[in-house]
Amino acid sequence: MYLENKAPEQRMVREQAIITEKGRIYINEILEERNVDYDTAIKTVFPNYGGNYGKVKYEYLKYNTLPTTLLQGYITISDFFMAFLIDNRIVDWNQAIARFPSGLSLQDVHSLLKPVFARYNLAKDNPDNLIKIRSNIGVKRARKITLYDVSVALQNSYLRLLDNFSIDLTEEEFINNSYNRYKCVYLGKIRKFNKVEIEMDDNFIRKITLSGYGYY
Repeated sequence: MYLENKAPEQRMVREQAIITEKGRIYINEILEERNVDYDTAIKTVFPNYGGNYGKVKYEYLKYNTLPTTLLQGYITISDFFMAFLIDNRIVDWNQAIARFPSGLSLQDVHSLLKPVFARYNLAKDNPDNLIKIRSNIGVKRARKITLYDVSVALQNSYLRLLDNFSIDLTEEEFINNSYNRYKCVYLGKIRKFNKVEIEMDDNFIRKITLSGYGYY
C-alpha cells in the first residue's frame, strides 16, 4: 500500500472496500455515496480495534513523482524565518510569529515554523552554530522539512500536510482480473500527526514519514 505502517498490519481486501487493522478505510465508487459508520465497520472485521493506544507511524510510498518545486515556497519562508530569528536574536515564539510576516495560515505557521524555531532555540547559545546556519541560508539547499502537529484532514482521498501541499492516498488493487481504485476516507482514531518529515533531493521528494499517536 502507498501508506505503509511501520509495524505489521493485517488488512481485508474486497471489491467494495479495503479495511486495515490500524483503522484505515478505503472505498470504491460502489460505497462512495453511502453513509458508513467507519469504526463499526472496522470492528466487524477486526474485533479488537480501538483497544490499544500507542504510536502510529506511516511511510508514504507514492512520492517519486512529487517534485521538490511543490515545496520551494515553504522552504524559502523557513529560510527567511531562520535568518529573521538569528538577525534579531528573538527568544520568544509568540514575539517571533507576531513580528515575522510569513503570509501563512495559522495552521501552517505552527506546523512549518515551530520546528524552525525549535532548531534555532537549540542552537542559539552556540554562536558558531548560528554563524554556520546563517551562512548556509540561500546557499545550501534544504534536504528535509519537518512539520509539527499536522491535523488529519482528508478530502477526496488527499491528506493535507500544508495549505498548498497534499498527498494522494488513493490505492489500487488487482481484483477479479481488473484494477480497482479505492479512495481513502478514514485514517482511524488519530487526530493529528505530531511530526511529519519530508526528505528530498535536488529534483524529487524521496521520503515522507508521518508519526502520531492514536487508538488502534
